Amino acid sequence: MKLYFGINFEKGNEILQQRFINFATASENNIVHLTDLISSAIYYGNQAEISDTTTGKFYLFQIELDELEMQPVLDKPNTVIVARNLALGSDVIAYAVLPVTTNEEHELSYITKESVKFQNDANPTIPASVEQIVWQELSY
Repeated sequence: MKLYFGINFEKGNEILQQRFINFATASENNIVHLTDLISSAIYYGNQAEISDTTTGKFYLFQIELDELEMQPVLDKPNTVIVARNLALGSDVIAYAVLPVTTNEEHELSYITKESVKFQNDANPTIPASVEQIVWQELSY
C-alpha cells in the first residue's frame, strides 16, 4: 500500500543521511504516523516545518508497505502506525521537498496551499496539483 510521511526539513535531512526513518526520533511517542492521503502528509509536514524551523521547506516521503504491518489510528482517519524503522530504497521509495505555505515565492507553493486547504475540509480530498510533485526515487 502506498503511504506518505511529511516531516520538517532538518529531520528530513537526517533521514536521508541515516538512510532510514527512525521511528524513535522522527515522530511523536516513538511511532511513525503514515497516511494514505498525500494532502494529509503535506499538511503535517508543513505544520512541522512552520513549528520547528525556518527553512521554508519540508520533506514528503513516499512509502510502500504491506498492510499486515500497519495498525490504524482510531482518532485519525486515513492514518496508520508502524512501530519499526523504515529503510530508504525498500520501504521508503521516494521523497520530495515542498515549500511551506508562507514561502510564497516558491513556484510549487500552490501545491502546499491547496493540500492544506483540502485537509481542513470535513472530508479531505486530494487536490489535482499533487500530480506536479517531482519525486526523487530512492535506491541503495
